[in-house]
Amino acid sequence: MVFQKAAAGGGKMSLNLDEIMESMLEIVREAGQKSIEMQENEYSWGDYADVDMEIEIFLRERLGSLIPGSGFLTESFISQPSEVANWIIDSIDGNVNFKNRLPYSVSVALEVSGMTEIGIVYELPIGVIYCAQRGKGAYRISKDRRVQIRVSSFPEDEGLVLFGFSYDREKMVPMLQMMEKFASFATDLKRIGPASVDICKVAEGKAKLYVEQDLKEWDYMAGELILKEAGGAVAHYDDFLIFGVIEATAEARRIIRGY
Repeated sequence: MVFQKAAAGGGKMSLNLDEIMESMLEIVREAGQKSIEMQENEYSWGDYADVDMEIEIFLRERLGSLIPGSGFLTESFISQPSEVANWIIDSIDGNVNFKNRLPYSVSVALEVSGMTEIGIVYELPIGVIYCAQRGKGAYRISKDRRVQIRVSSFPEDEGLVLFGFSYDREKMVPMLQMMEKFASFATDLKRIGPASVDICKVAEGKAKLYVEQDLKEWDYMAGELILKEAGGAVAHYDDFLIFGVIEATAEARRIIRGY
């Protein structure tokens, strides 16, 4: 059972997060497969937004049935926050990538009492899942093989630094200028996929830092939990979010503060 009676609290329900996690994995896999099928049959849908909405509705219906009375925060739908639990969903993270057949993801986080308890990022079309449950570590699932992941340590001037860019063109200029500074403590600067995927690349030790402006909760909350459970850190500065190895995150904050 997903719901269990709390030991105390006058009938208040507690959540079986282990079972919810496994159910979430099944649902997110189904959503990812639906998105792939729709992408392959692109002439059956008129607009990308139709695909995004169909996947979102599927996720809201299936996830909502796991926890009756739960709320939702998505790019297109915001319900009243629920005292029971809230789902933070990006049904297709990386819409430009999806349209151009580049890496994208399905990203889902579960928030309970103000804490992110579960995060799942399904990288597509490669079919790799990153997941975490608060206090239980972060994992990478590929071909049903589940392996725990951790951030890596890098020499000061080595390691990949990943970037995302705001759609506000005026904000692109300072970010491009910052890249020269970031290059001084990186092997290379790259953009691999959408925010959720790039955060997970840091979590599994392939990169030491990911930086982007103007991210919304549905862009990063699942990835944020995965990164933290993998030993990483998250920092804020103005409208920037910085995800990385602890020492690299501190250096990135200093660079951004200088602009």
